[in-house]
Amino acid sequence: MRCAGTFACIGLLACGSSVAPTHAINARVDGSTQLDAADSDAPESAAPVDASSEDPVVDSGLSCGPDERRIGSDCVASGVPRPIAPMSLATVTHLRPTFRWHAPRGARQARIELCRDRACTDVISAHDAEGESFRPEDPLPAQSVVFWRVRVRSDAELDRSASPAWLFHTPVSSSSEAVDTSVHPRLDVNGDGVDDWAIGAPFAAARELSGSGFVRVMFGDRSRVGARYRELQGSARFEHFGTSVSSAGDINGDGFGDLIVGVPNATVDREAGAGRVVLYFGSAAGLVERSARAVDAIRGQRQFGHAVASAGDLDGDGYGDVIIGSPYARNAQDAPAGAITILYGGEGVGASESLRRVEIPAPVGREGFGRALVGGGDFDGDSRSDFAVLAVPDGAAPRRGGLYLYVARPLGARFEPSFVRENTDYLDVSMGDIDHDGRTDLVVASASAPRDLGEYNVVASIFQGRSTGFDGIASVDVIGPSAVEAGPMRARVIGDCNGDGFDDLALSTSALAPVGRNAFGTMSVHLGGAPLRAREGTRVLLGERVNTQFASALASHSDVNGDGFADLIVGSPWFEIRGQTHRGRVQLFIGASDGLAATPAYSQTGEADHDNLGGSVARAVHRARTVLICTMRPVANATLALHDARTFAAL
Repeated sequence: MRCAGTFACIGLLACGSSVAPTHAINARVDGSTQLDAADSDAPESAAPVDASSEDPVVDSGLSCGPDERRIGSDCVASGVPRPIAPMSLATVTHLRPTFRWHAPRGARQARIELCRDRACTDVISAHDAEGESFRPEDPLPAQSVVFWRVRVRSDAELDRSASPAWLFHTPVSSSSEAVDTSVHPRLDVNGDGVDDWAIGAPFAAARELSGSGFVRVMFGDRSRVGARYRELQGSARFEHFGTSVSSAGDINGDGFGDLIVGVPNATVDREAGAGRVVLYFGSAAGLVERSARAVDAIRGQRQFGHAVASAGDLDGDGYGDVIIGSPYARNAQDAPAGAITILYGGEGVGASESLRRVEIPAPVGREGFGRALVGGGDFDGDSRSDFAVLAVPDGAAPRRGGLYLYVARPLGARFEPSFVRENTDYLDVSMGDIDHDGRTDLVVASASAPRDLGEYNVVASIFQGRSTGFDGIASVDVIGPSAVEAGPMRARVIGDCNGDGFDDLALSTSALAPVGRNAFGTMSVHLGGAPLRAREGTRVLLGERVNTQFASALASHSDVNGDGFADLIVGSPWFEIRGQTHRGRVQLFIGASDGLAATPAYSQTGEADHDNLGGSVARAVHRARTVLICTMRPVANATLALHDARTFAAL
């Protein structure tokens, strides 16, 4: 049973000693530790690969070296091929995707097996190829999950051992411009081809520690959605474990999805509120908690882990990468400008291998850089992952926000934004292919100016992906629901919720109500299409109760029942029930051929006061313009506060 504490420490911006700024680019700073939590789960070994039924080549007296084995007429170095693309757990944009892998030294040929299951007992097709790439002549099954693996081949002989089996998702149809890439790695921690989803309750009293927080990883299921879950818990008071949560893609390349959880109020080296993230690794048995790795803030970072996201595969090595926001990191003038961190994946990341880490400081003159971010798309269609970052200043400060799109760079090159919009008031950022041309579009949310009635509309500005000429991109605006004041506003790409090939949008506003006014929160769904244009909402959903922060957290690109249609996970972290405040609620809306359902297929409510269940959901975080400070306040105030910075001037 969880018990809420009496007092809460809400962030740390205004307390604690100042720290030196960090501006290192391509720094190889690890900052990670191995967690040793008790856990009975263990990854299952890969399914055995049957030996080829073909006759081996007759011995010709070929002699191989001590670190080589003979396969047919070749001497091949030890090891198996390593898949690189399509990206593990991602969605391909073409039904004839290009397969790429890295072969052991000496291997000249390979066999690619495309299957309907991880053990390849149900084979779609098998193909022999020269070198390290292959593209099938015939399209793969549409709207399906495809597993693939590679074995070394020489003449008529196949190696008995195969690469790890990876999976990817196919679209309804190939992109209109035949772009061949893969995007948006899903959360699938047991690798069964049905997406899982994660829910954060960052203010819950897990382990009876006030404000420690927890995350529930809900296993996808074709028949009983929400029937099984695994709970991960914070370990210290007021660290707010689960403030952010996202798929990490396949960061160690084993074919199973990994999870990243933000803990922005964690104390690091006696520095309260420095923050950390925790990486959890998937397996056939699900998450293996004892192998989790904590990655700490480095000196100068504050609220590290406030936002987290999969970055896709930034360097093209086949391993998933992640991006982490630290919106109060100190700049050279010791001001809280913000920063982001890239953690690169690798084979040994799930063990003891050092993590390759790159820090990107805020652009000059910006504030709140890294408060919101998104990755895993491919804006220019070059088969390399791209990511975007928002600078969102606190409160009613002058417009020093901005949007920064980073396209993939050669390994070792300095990251510089390729597309910039500065002096903006953007509040949220998302990615998806709204026009189905194969290039990822960038979507940002902002609030329109109030009308005569004093209401604000959420506006989604869509910047269309293109291969060149980023500076000339103009946005197409889609108008969403209105609110009585400008509060949390979201524009989230759902994915293709109706199976027409175009990704769709969910726009929401969940502002608090002024005295005498009600604010239930509203969400509208807008279908994608080509050409891009403003579209009316096809579905409008209203929060059930007043001031619940309905739809302030939205998860995208998830299909939790495996039917091929994208589903939408909605968090309302201030939901109240039976007089208990801020218990929070998460609802799941299922996609179908006629669009997103009007009623939830599944709902889960927090168990205690101030659990704030739904404060984050996979691929999303309840983000607000907020100043986080240390103060002894009742837990009733320990929410993701939607207060102007000036609210705390007298504290």
